[in-house]
Amino acid sequence: MEAALFKDTPALLVALADPAQQKTAEAAFSQMQKSNPQQLASELLACVGVDTIPASSRQLAGVLLKRFAATKRISGVLGEWSAEAVAGFRASLWAKLGAETSSIVSRALCHAVAEEASIPEQPWPELVGQCATGLDAAAGSRPGAVALG
Repeated sequence: MEAALFKDTPALLVALADPAQQKTAEAAFSQMQKSNPQQLASELLACVGVDTIPASSRQLAGVLLKRFAATKRISGVLGEWSAEAVAGFRASLWAKLGAETSSIVSRALCHAVAEEASIPEQPWPELVGQCATGLDAAAGSRPGAVALG
């Protein structure tokens, strides 16, 4: 199936959650992931933290972002990613985690961050500093933001 069946990534996310469209949407997602994984990861990240996109779609985007984490990149499933692409993915993932307003979506993003940080072969040393900065956040920040900076 063609990825072009869906006008954009938010429409694809809605279709993935709809049993009537799920198989077609999964095929389109797989095709997009194989043909341009970095672009798809970027588009999923763009869906997170946008309140005009339903929380259920943002949550699914967060869950699907785990498919672009270090474990998949190391296995070669996602092709070669430059150091700059990995750094950009990580920076965007962290920024979206801090910007997300839904706790359930934030939880899905936390799982993606944990997956990204779990591989010793691709360490994420900046994460420790980002977490420490988040812990030093001002009192009165919204819950969740304190740990995110």
